[in-house]
Amino acid sequence: MKVRSYLGLMAGVVLVPVILVLGYAIATLLDAERDAYLRSMREAARSTSLASDREWSFAAGSAIALRSSELLAANDLAGFFRQCQATVAGTDMNTALLDAGGRQLFNTARAYGSDIAAPSSAVQARISEVLGSSKPVVSNLIVGRATNRYIVTLEAPLTLPGGARYLLSQWFYADHFKLVFPKKDIPPEWLVAIFDREGRTIARSRGPEEFVGKFPLDNLRQAILAGGTPYFRNISRDGVALHTVLERSPTTGWTVAVGVPVEQIEASARRAVLLVGISLAGALAIALTAVFFLGRKLVFTINGATRSAILLGKRETPALAHSPVAEIDTLHAALHRVGSILEQYQANQETLLKQTQAARHRAEQQNQAKDDFLAMLGHELRNPLSAITAGVSLITMQGVSEASRLRAHEAISRQCGLLTNIVDELLDASRVMNGKVTLSKKVIDLGLAAQACMEALTLRGVAKMHVVTITLAPCPIEADPVRMDQIISNLLENAFKYTPAGGSVWIEAGPQDGAAVLRVRDTGVGIESDLMGSIFDVFVQGPARIDRAKGGLGIGLSVVQAMVTQHDGAVTAESDGKDCGSCFTVRIPLAPCDMREHATSLLNAADAGPTGSGRILLIDDNDDAREMLCELLLSEGFEVVQAGTGETGLKALDDRLISAAVIDIGLPDLSGFDVAARIRRDLPTRMLRLIALTGYGQDADRAKALAMGFDVFMSKPVQFDHLLAVLLQKFQGAPRAGPSE
Repeated sequence: MKVRSYLGLMAGVVLVPVILVLGYAIATLLDAERDAYLRSMREAARSTSLASDREWSFAAGSAIALRSSELLAANDLAGFFRQCQATVAGTDMNTALLDAGGRQLFNTARAYGSDIAAPSSAVQARISEVLGSSKPVVSNLIVGRATNRYIVTLEAPLTLPGGARYLLSQWFYADHFKLVFPKKDIPPEWLVAIFDREGRTIARSRGPEEFVGKFPLDNLRQAILAGGTPYFRNISRDGVALHTVLERSPTTGWTVAVGVPVEQIEASARRAVLLVGISLAGALAIALTAVFFLGRKLVFTINGATRSAILLGKRETPALAHSPVAEIDTLHAALHRVGSILEQYQANQETLLKQTQAARHRAEQQNQAKDDFLAMLGHELRNPLSAITAGVSLITMQGVSEASRLRAHEAISRQCGLLTNIVDELLDASRVMNGKVTLSKKVIDLGLAAQACMEALTLRGVAKMHVVTITLAPCPIEADPVRMDQIISNLLENAFKYTPAGGSVWIEAGPQDGAAVLRVRDTGVGIESDLMGSIFDVFVQGPARIDRAKGGLGIGLSVVQAMVTQHDGAVTAESDGKDCGSCFTVRIPLAPCDMREHATSLLNAADAGPTGSGRILLIDDNDDAREMLCELLLSEGFEVVQAGTGETGLKALDDRLISAAVIDIGLPDLSGFDVAARIRRDLPTRMLRLIALTGYGQDADRAKALAMGFDVFMSKPVQFDHLLAVLLQKFQGAPRAGPSE
């Protein structure tokens, strides 16, 4: 027999007992699973029966107390009626008093003296039977004469001192007994029902209400009437196959049935069998693979030992020549070497496996984050695109009123602005959050920056539905003005976005404990406590409805935190919870200069107002884009001088009084950088305010534009309200000189 055959036989000897043990384990597991369900079902049935009996114990105690009423003994039925009403007040129980003939003298479910239907012969027979007994009797399910609804009643006979006989009935509506069903640890698939002594349904945990008062299917009813079948399988009236446990109450004779779908119990068993089967198949596969590879390795090792013995016989390995059993020593040495190699191989495999698992986990997380982001981005892009498409369709339709066309234009403009914001966020967020943004710091006043951002939002109409309170004090900081505007605008836009119309927003800026502090508070939707710890994480947003009315990509606050950190500052969020508003606080170190002196200079510079006459030079080689932007500027009252090339734009500066220039970077002759540099070198135009308008949005492009003399860097497509705010904004500080001066 070959070595591999021996190994296969050994593997079989090992696996056969394992298979037998697994088979026994499966059978034991299935029995244990079924027994566990039965125990839970019996416990549920027993607890339901006991809860039902407690209700009747309360009713019996109440009946005993009322039977000794002095008002009843004095035959004061009206007074006794009021006493009964007081007794059952605050409960689901009612009281009725019947004479010996079964006629109801009163019922607390009806006003005293109300006419109640006369008793039927069946009712009279039942009353006679109860009066003939000496203890209270709980009825089956009946239809109440006073309510015409299904009720159950505890009927207690009583005899007055004068010999008059009555029957005191403490009764409940049938649906009251839904309250005795277990509230905890009962899966929704379980069916719990209560049946009276005849097998009629009193209450049911789920299913149509018309089942109440009806008999169950024959097999269940026969089991209820027999009373000796604690467990069996049946089909419910809903058509579901059930394992059912019955529990009969010794107090009422009622039966509680608890049914669990067969599928639910057998599903657990199937999962267990499947798991064991997969484990067994895996073990067999591993065993066969091990037999194949280990057999080949062992044969190779034995052949190597034989060759080593031949070499020792030729004295080519002198170290082994001194052993009396050279072949065995050679085999052991070879096995030791192979064992060392295998051990190192296994260690390497485990290391590689851990690295692979870690890499896979990271890849799965990144893939999930990508999927979540793409889904969210798709939603955010489709919303404005849908509005734009609808607006374009409305504009091109015949017979549409001018007012509708105007609203369509406004909607398209708003949605284009939203698309621009989304693109800007996507292009800028990664660099900002990874700290790859180069800051162009200078001394600015945080209060004036906040005021400028608020004025820009006001021009856009963002704050027109809110009550805004602004409290600003001079607080100079060293910061990148553009990034600081981005920080403040993000916080302000969030405050207005998540504060309902009519709400309040407070903007406060000033020095505190050696730092410049900006606070943005609102009375909006607030932040729930479970979200507070991750509010600055990327893609994190609060719970939203499926329509996502507030929109956003969930990266704004992450960008804010990253940019504040780059300014050596910190940002925190506070909220008392949902609908309690929120407060975001930014702290940035004060600039290393005299705070009052510098703040005064900034304020004086801001009050000096813009220079120039309101004439704008617009340089762009894209005719359509230039013409549209020109029309927008003309509509706002500006004078506009257009140029399609850099040289044409520079010539336009010779004989016109220009106050600001909007320059595209990618021009066909001179680049926008060259145009800005030449404007800054020329003494008559060096004070001109320059705005870079370009499709290049990288951080390096922005840094180069600012270095070449531009005051403001804006990416296409430009948000016109933002550009308008920049053109109208007052200067902070003195104008800058050109870089080559």
